[in-house]
Amino acid sequence: MTFASTFLANRKVDKVDGYGIDRTTIIFSKLIKKFETIPTYAKELVPLINEPLLGKLPATCGEEHKIHFFFGDMKFLICYAAAGWKIGFYAIDGTPEAASMPSRLVHLAGVFDLRNPYHRIKVVSSIINIIRVLLTISPILPTGVISLGKPLKLQPNSIITFDCTSVTKEVPIEKLPYADDVNARVKFLSSMYACAKGRLSLVQAAEDSPTVCRVEGKKMYQLIMKTRGKRAIPEDEQQLKKMTKNILVGLECLHEGGFVHRDIRMSNILYVTSDNPANSSYVLIDFEHGGKSGDKITEWLKNWDDGTLDRKKYTKMSDIYQFGKLLEEFFIIIKSDDGRGFVAKLKKKDMDASEALKHPWLINL
Repeated sequence: MTFASTFLANRKVDKVDGYGIDRTTIIFSKLIKKFETIPTYAKELVPLINEPLLGKLPATCGEEHKIHFFFGDMKFLICYAAAGWKIGFYAIDGTPEAASMPSRLVHLAGVFDLRNPYHRIKVVSSIINIIRVLLTISPILPTGVISLGKPLKLQPNSIITFDCTSVTKEVPIEKLPYADDVNARVKFLSSMYACAKGRLSLVQAAEDSPTVCRVEGKKMYQLIMKTRGKRAIPEDEQQLKKMTKNILVGLECLHEGGFVHRDIRMSNILYVTSDNPANSSYVLIDFEHGGKSGDKITEWLKNWDDGTLDRKKYTKMSDIYQFGKLLEEFFIIIKSDDGRGFVAKLKKKDMDASEALKHPWLINL
């Protein structure tokens, strides 16, 4: 909360043997305690944020506490709104029921006027209680931290921005793979994302996406994705089987449409959770290196090897081979003979995606 230091200028400093000793850290260690109740819903935050502090507050929060937003199962998002001298604290209600209400905003406290000394104290009190809420819920939050609305350079040539309902990917036109003819390439990628529409195992693009647009005067390829998930490495054979089945279902769909992914690796696989566990799925993302099966290759990707191509062309079976290579990295957790045999058949290109889904290793999943 970078605005906290605006409210109070004085820190708690005591004189000891003529030297100024800053007691701020000690005071805050006593004030900032976890709540006994762990809030799940936005309305449960109201009494917590308005709870009186059990002590004096002769110090400022400073700028050391910065709130990040997490993906997880929490049903709220804490936020603030400021205009001139006024500020208010709110929570965005993330429950499905809130979608039909006039507003998702839940007021956590009144609107404060920073010209009023009492209101300034209430603002600091609210901030501390918000920090206490974050401390309280921190043990049940996932370890991954993602800032909403902040452009992140997660890959060398692309910028990713996470919003409340979507993820935006932007790539400079000159860095878009296979884009000698930009319009033709974007049209092709649009058809590939359209092929994936409605498939749980494949990334979902928003309507009329991807497109070419200008961002700060620079021509960019822009993809808006409705799919939001997290990196998740399978930890045992059962999880690996689930990932394998999900990705093969996605590849089966792409291959039936005549498309190939060409860049199958763990960084292009997300795990997307759902309120309905049956709809939780590993999802294949990042089609930007995709193409048509049998196309001539003009760019060799770094994770390909001599076994990838078929007669110097990337085919559907090249995808299968690359996926087999990925699964081979998990041999340490594949205990069954069926599992090891399955991976060997993928690497030999002995079965396509549809046939692989019928293999004994995946049948009883």
